Amino acid sequence: MALSQRLGVGLRPLVVGVGRLVAQKDWPLFVAAAGLLPEPSAGTADLRSDPLFVVAGDGPLRAELVRLARQDGDRVRFLGQVDDIAALVGLATCVVFTSRWEGLPLALLEALSLGVPVVTTAVDGVPEAAGSGAALLVPPGDPLAVSAALARVLTDHGLAAQLGRRALAAAQLWRPERMLASYRQAYLDTLADA
Repeated sequence: MALSQRLGVGLRPLVVGVGRLVAQKDWPLFVAAAGLLPEPSAGTADLRSDPLFVVAGDGPLRAELVRLARQDGDRVRFLGQVDDIAALVGLATCVVFTSRWEGLPLALLEALSLGVPVVTTAVDGVPEAAGSGAALLVPPGDPLAVSAALARVLTDHGLAAQLGRRALAAAQLWRPERMLASYRQAYLDTLADA
């Protein structure tokens, strides 16, 4: 509850980005996608339709990204290093990953294992980790696609719930016991072939 109050989430949907503030993560894409979502109009502003966008992480591009966010409507807040990422992700309505390239991102696995809806770029190892419809996959570098996918998650509660269920199911595939058993079997198969 303290984190929610500190961020000022209240009834607002919380859209979270997690990662180092480096070029690989393509945070300008996150900022642009946030700016493309319509803001509630004056007089009809409903806090439930006005998402709060935050990025947890630090890195060499922080000052540049803060300036970019200010120029693009100041909708995205850069929190810096967050000690309890699981608590932040657990509050999220959606977690967004906009990387240009990735191996197997730990933050993606954490978000999926918490059952949080995810929008992510379909790069490298990400589609395999987020397979079986556990996340909405979008092309890298496309702010319109990220924004459209995010709008779907924020407005279609059935879709958000379905993504959450599929995320929890996908998380079972990379449980440590299952991964270790898979590695053990690969070694045994290799030895048997030798």
